[in-house]
Amino acid sequence: MKNNVVNTTLGQAEGVAMDGFVRWFGIPYAKPPVGELRFKRAVAHEGWDGIRRCDKMGPKPIQMAGGKFADLTKTETPESEDCLSLNIWAPEGAVAGIAEKDVSGDFEKNTAGNIDKATAGNPVQRELLPVFVWIYGGGHHAGDAAAAEYMLDEFAKEDVVAVSFNYRLGVLGLYDFSEYDDSFDSNCAISDMILALKWVNENIASFGGDPSRVTLCGESAGGSAILALLSSESARQYFSQAIVMSGIASNTSRKKMQRINNERFLRRIGVGTDEVARLRDMDVSILKEGCAQFFAEREVDNPGIMANGPVVDDLVSALPLEAISQGAAAGKRVMFGTCRNEGGLFTRMKICPETWQDVDKMLTVNGYEEKIPEFHYRYTRKTEKRSVMAINRDRMFLADTVKCALAQSKYNDTFMYRFDFNTPFSRILKLGPTHSMDVCPALGTKDGNMFLLYKGVRSRKID
Repeated sequence: MKNNVVNTTLGQAEGVAMDGFVRWFGIPYAKPPVGELRFKRAVAHEGWDGIRRCDKMGPKPIQMAGGKFADLTKTETPESEDCLSLNIWAPEGAVAGIAEKDVSGDFEKNTAGNIDKATAGNPVQRELLPVFVWIYGGGHHAGDAAAAEYMLDEFAKEDVVAVSFNYRLGVLGLYDFSEYDDSFDSNCAISDMILALKWVNENIASFGGDPSRVTLCGESAGGSAILALLSSESARQYFSQAIVMSGIASNTSRKKMQRINNERFLRRIGVGTDEVARLRDMDVSILKEGCAQFFAEREVDNPGIMANGPVVDDLVSALPLEAISQGAAAGKRVMFGTCRNEGGLFTRMKICPETWQDVDKMLTVNGYEEKIPEFHYRYTRKTEKRSVMAINRDRMFLADTVKCALAQSKYNDTFMYRFDFNTPFSRILKLGPTHSMDVCPALGTKDGNMFLLYKGVRSRKID
C-alpha cells in the first residue's frame, strides 16, 4: 500500500504520485500577507487540521511589472495577495511511508523520518537526499513558481528533493516605505524567502531531503535575491551552497537609491510621503496599475535605473559585494554564471538604454559625464545596437558577477560559467545567448515562455 501523506510541523500534507515521483503543490508556509500583515514581514502559518490535499499550485503573487516585460513573464495562474506557498518534488520511495512494506519484517520510522527494518534481517536505512531550492526571476516585479519552465520534475527523477516557492513582488514586497512610516517593514519579500527556507529546514527530512545539504539556486531576480541572502545572517543558516544565475549584485541598494524609485511611484498614484499609511487599505488594483506604469516608464527620466530590489537594513546587512568581500559567505560554495549576451533581451524589450544617446544621458544624470568618451572608446562595436547591448551586459551582470566570484574565491570553492549556446531562433531574432536562456537547460524543462527560443533544437543527453 502506498501513502502520499506526510507529517509537517503545520499539519498533514497529501501529495500526488506521478511517474516515479510525488509532488506536493501549494503548501502554505506563511499567514496570508493581507489586512494588518500587508507591508509586514512574513509570519509563520498557524497550520491546519486534518489532511490537506496538495494537488495544485497556489495563486501567484500580484504581478507588478509593466510594458513588454509583463508580456514575457505572463502565465495563466490566478494571482492573489494570499500567495505564500511552496511546492515539493520527491522521488517515490524517498518519503517514509511511500515505500512498499518489506515482507521480511515490520518497519518503523527513526528520528530522521526514514524507515528502519525493526524485527528481521539487516537494518535498512534510507539516506536522506540532497535538496534543491529554486527562486524564480522576473525583475522583482513579475514571476511565479507555477511557470512551466520552473517545473522541477527532472530533479525528483534524479533522486533529488526539489522545492520552489512564491514570494511577494514589487510594491508589496520590495518597496521600503519604513522611512516615511515606521509601521511599514522593509524587505518583505526577503522575509518571505527566509521563512520558506526555515520551513524547508524544519520539514524537508519528512519528504526524504537532507536539511544539511540544501542548494539554493535562482536566476535573474532570483539570483539577485540569493546575493542578498548571502548577505543575511538570518538566511545563511538554511542552505549549504548556492548557484547565482545572472544575478544583479547592484539590484540590492541602500535606502537613498530606493528613495528615488519610491517617491516616483508614490507620485504616480497621488500619494504624498507623509500619507503612505493610505497604502495599507488601498485597492490592490491601484497599487498594481501604478507600479506597472512606473516599471514601464522608469527609463524615461533616468536611463539605466533599476526597479527596486532588496534594500540594506537589519535583515540584509550590506551590499552583496561588500558582504562577500568581508567573508559573509565563507562557509558556502558558490557558483556564479551569466549568459554571453545578457543585454540582448533587455535592449529588445526597451527596459534599458538602447542608443548611445541613452547611454550618454544615463552617465550624465548619474554624475559620470566625464566617462562618456571612455565608454565610446571601449564599447564601439560594428553597430550602435551591439555597442549598447555590450554595455548593458557588463553594467548589469558581468562586471559585478566577476567581482563577487573573485571575492568569494578567497574564502571557499567558487565556480563560474558562461552560457554560450545559441539557438536558430535566437539567431533569427539577433538576441544571441541572452538572458534566461540557461534556465530550461539547467532545470531540464521543455515548456514555457523561455523555451520558445529552443523550438526546433534537437534534445541531446550528454553522459
